[in-house]
Amino acid sequence: MYPILKNSRVRGAENDFFLHQFKEGKEFALEKLHAEILWYCNGENSVDWLSEKFSQLNDDLLAFFAVLEESGLLILNKEKGRKVEFPPLAVSPYLQDMQIEATGRCNLWCKHCYAKKEFRRATKKEMSRTEFFEVFDQMYQLNVAKCFISGGESFLRKDLPELIAYLAHKCIGISGIFTNGTIYRQDVVDALKEAGSNTTFLVSLDGPDAQINDFVRGEGNFRRTISFIEKVKEQGFHVTVNTVAMKQNVKQLPEICHLLETLGVNRWRVSIPREQGETIVNKKLIVPEWQDIFIAYEELLRYALRRASSMRLQLSSIFKTEFLETKTYYLYREDTACCEYKRSSLVLTSDGNLIACPASVNFVFGNVKEKSLREIWYSDLAQSFKTLPVSKTECRDCDIKNYCGGGCRIIAWKLRKNILAKDENACPLYRFFFNTVKPIFEKEGICGEKLEQPNPYGFDPTILQKFTEKKSQRRSHYG
Repeated sequence: MYPILKNSRVRGAENDFFLHQFKEGKEFALEKLHAEILWYCNGENSVDWLSEKFSQLNDDLLAFFAVLEESGLLILNKEKGRKVEFPPLAVSPYLQDMQIEATGRCNLWCKHCYAKKEFRRATKKEMSRTEFFEVFDQMYQLNVAKCFISGGESFLRKDLPELIAYLAHKCIGISGIFTNGTIYRQDVVDALKEAGSNTTFLVSLDGPDAQINDFVRGEGNFRRTISFIEKVKEQGFHVTVNTVAMKQNVKQLPEICHLLETLGVNRWRVSIPREQGETIVNKKLIVPEWQDIFIAYEELLRYALRRASSMRLQLSSIFKTEFLETKTYYLYREDTACCEYKRSSLVLTSDGNLIACPASVNFVFGNVKEKSLREIWYSDLAQSFKTLPVSKTECRDCDIKNYCGGGCRIIAWKLRKNILAKDENACPLYRFFFNTVKPIFEKEGICGEKLEQPNPYGFDPTILQKFTEKKSQRRSHYG
């Protein structure tokens, strides 16, 4: 018998391995031994050979493979087949996912866009299809599991279907596509279907009606976005709607919630404006009072608690429906990285820059036109930023640091010119969580649980300080 993995790959590194079903996006935790065995399940090696190599009983291996075969993750062939080449198992720290900004171009001029200038600047040196393919090849060699595609507006990229097809060819799962939902392209939908990808469309909508939404996003776009949601739902795809709470919509958030439920939206993510880009320019016009946000968030939270809904809800980073199911939410440790949920990811901008997250514009680790993805990811600069622990920031003595993790390091840097400073923009939100949301959770039996002990850090404060000082001096020089 010759086992071969089916639509799945062994991902991860060191003692954190998982079997990734890259079309469906499902993940299954693996022991290190199981990961090493499955890496050799390439159609060429027999069960007898694996039994001898790993000193495992033949019957035990067959039982293990039978479970995977029943789950559609593996096939047991009777004859030896053509060897399937797998990328080497990754070395820690593992790069698990990437966000691909396919273009910096956008057809809207939103009043809260966090990076309009940066997107426009990136279009001047936008990567070609061949250059994107070269990066996808490097992602494959690093065994990157999945990606998200975004923009600008991703649907403005003419060769987007070709990018989708090449990612699928490299067995990189396409978890989601970010879009403003004003441009529907059947060729993109067909490419995803051809790839067999269980992709979610993450669509932006900022009002329950045209009057509110189009004030922010432009005339006629409410109708276009609703139509887009209906079309991709009809095609069998999941839809997540992203909404930014603003003065114009904060009191209508419950109305938006009911609208999205009627549309069959799978998840609704509500966030607050970031102190970046157009939000700063339009701050007096669009940024709501904290008290209005708190009132709306508490109402939505209580709604989620008392009413079962097929639509999952996420309120910034303080609540998501999954908390009701697991009865837990996570707490930071002293040595947890500030932005733990993005610790194993990068963003590739359309001009080839690699940054920590979409919000970290101008904080560039390197450019793939000049250095390899591997070189940039494993660089001291990237890993010092990614592993920056809460205990090294000015938040180390705060009584709620275990809940907020020190907030956003990028916002702290932009507002205070110090990567280790407090992100005071996040303080009110997490104080609200501590004073209001936490007691509600406790009544519901939802408890905080500390994140697992992280792997040893490579944090070097001098690297980050020198880098941010240079960036700040350069920004001051150019005004």
